[in-house]
Amino acid sequence: METDIATAIDTLNNQMNAALAGLTEVAVAHSDRRKVAVRTAPIDRATAVFQRLVAEVVDDQLAEMLPPLVALRNELSQYCTVHGSHDCPGSDFCQRASETLDHVLALANVQSYQARIGDPLDPLIHLAVGEAERNDLDNGAVAEQIAPGFRSAHG
Repeated sequence: METDIATAIDTLNNQMNAALAGLTEVAVAHSDRRKVAVRTAPIDRATAVFQRLVAEVVDDQLAEMLPPLVALRNELSQYCTVHGSHDCPGSDFCQRASETLDHVLALANVQSYQARIGDPLDPLIHLAVGEAERNDLDNGAVAEQIAPGFRSAHG
């Protein structure tokens, strides 16, 4: 992971140097008032590459951070379901903690996902934890949701 970040930073540095060279050309052209300064393709390319690389670094960081947050959210939800009755002193804490985690996940553009019973099992979306025989469902269909899933813009 550290080598990937170092490579991304080196690439960003090279792209920024190319962008600075392009900006210097534009500044030199603009210094002569009779010439019109225009954006150049190298600057546009460097900007696009820079934005893409920054997005990739952010996505990589989110990919590492989100699974533990989702696991914590699911564990907290399960604990609150078992222990969080209204007369329990920790029920307010469970509610606030769940809301806070939901808010953090929403800020990361992660939404709760409810599996629908009867939908075909999709290993890219669903995590099968067992098998159940049901005559009313096709083979390979979701039979029960144990815990909600979470989806981001990237899956």
